[in-house]
Amino acid sequence: LNEDLALFKENWNLGIFSPTQQKSIIGICYDLLLEGMHVQPHFDLMLQSISGILENKLPEKTLTQWQEVTKKLLGTENKEYLEFLKLTSHLFRNKSLVEESSLTWFTDSVNYDIIFDKAAGEIALKFPKTNLVCKAVADKMIISGTSGMYYPSKKLFVGKEGQTSFDRVMPGEGIKVEWKSFSINLGESTYKIDTAELGYTKYFSSKIKGRFQDKLNFSPDTNSVKKSGYPKFSSFANSLEIK
Repeated sequence: LNEDLALFKENWNLGIFSPTQQKSIIGICYDLLLEGMHVQPHFDLMLQSISGILENKLPEKTLTQWQEVTKKLLGTENKEYLEFLKLTSHLFRNKSLVEESSLTWFTDSVNYDIIFDKAAGEIALKFPKTNLVCKAVADKMIISGTSGMYYPSKKLFVGKEGQTSFDRVMPGEGIKVEWKSFSINLGESTYKIDTAELGYTKYFSSKIKGRFQDKLNFSPDTNSVKKSGYPKFSSFANSLEIK
């Protein structure tokens, strides 16, 4: 807390925050006090979020959108606001969408919008383009070239397209898998794609349609990761299975 407070104070005195942003931050602090929120965890997480924006030089819109969502949540549901602060504290610092004891889901992009999705009635992160990464000790799942919406309250990512490869278990083979719309729960270490296309030019002249599944392996042994049976692709024709 002391380090975050020192960084915040330094940037405040340097004039890093615009007068409008300063006024908004003061208003948020005042509202937190009115709501009876405490130094731990609310003010601490708030400072962590702002410090993350400063440390990583995130786009100016990030702070503005964070302030707008904060104003919308304060005075309505304090539990929802606390979850929002938890999200932004690690998102702004580590680019992590989900942090749990056994796994972490990251985004590699700082180009996103924090919005209130009126249709869904909840806070969401809108990604125009990003890669999603799920990490364990010796294993890593990567979903590349995707875009979509992330709903923190459900840990749900709803994407428009995505792709991955078999490189971590079959390096050098150039096996690629791609798909269109999809939804995955980032609170889990596995996901399934009902309809995907596999490209394996070494053996097939055209792409093969089928089902795809990937699962993170928590073993610290890289050999165990390679023998885990994932990722796995099964063709609709039942003539091919790669894992």
